[in-house]
Amino acid sequence: GYPESEVARTILRLYMNREDGGGGAMAGVVELEPGVDVAGEDYGSFAGLSGGGIWLAGWDLLRPAVAPLIRRDLVWVFLPMAGLMVVMLIGIFRRVGEVCAVIGVMVLAGLVLLAAMRLLGIEWNFLNIAATPLLLGTGIDYGIHVLLALRRSGGDFQAMWEGTGKAVLFCGATTAIGFGSLCFASNEAMASMGAVAVIGILVSMALSVFVLPGMVRK
Repeated sequence: GYPESEVARTILRLYMNREDGGGGAMAGVVELEPGVDVAGEDYGSFAGLSGGGIWLAGWDLLRPAVAPLIRRDLVWVFLPMAGLMVVMLIGIFRRVGEVCAVIGVMVLAGLVLLAAMRLLGIEWNFLNIAATPLLLGTGIDYGIHVLLALRRSGGDFQAMWEGTGKAVLFCGATTAIGFGSLCFASNEAMASMGAVAVIGILVSMALSVFVLPGMVRK
């Protein structure tokens, strides 16, 4: 029966809700057998345990449920955002070559990120895919600062490096350190988001500072 000790009842209230009539609810953990893939073929049978007073929850059950929504929203959100950024770049630089150079660096950064994820065994999920707009925005931001610095210095890379170049590197490094803390999260999806953000930020930062100036050099 329900314990009489007030200490025991206080502890039980952390994961159990008991009604006056004797009913209530209790939180518990389901331990899966080795080899069971909740997000794959076993999703239907495992999710079928819900019902009859049992409600299953968790990241593994949430992922297959929201994955189709993320793929749909990614198209409807990413494409307008990318188009708006191209328009902004055109308004800022007013030169086709510089706009194409920034976009080219971002495409190259994306390819490097995909290659790094493949080598490290990192897969896309509903959390790390959310880092894509962040990486696109920061990468273009780095490119804008670098190109405007080159304009002010008349294309002098050394002058750009002594000012804006070092600032961009420090900015990117501190941002990567902040997101790097997520790599130690206990949740696999959160940890992979941190890893993707760190790789993407460092790659876009390095390409913007060291590759982009050579692409627009006259």
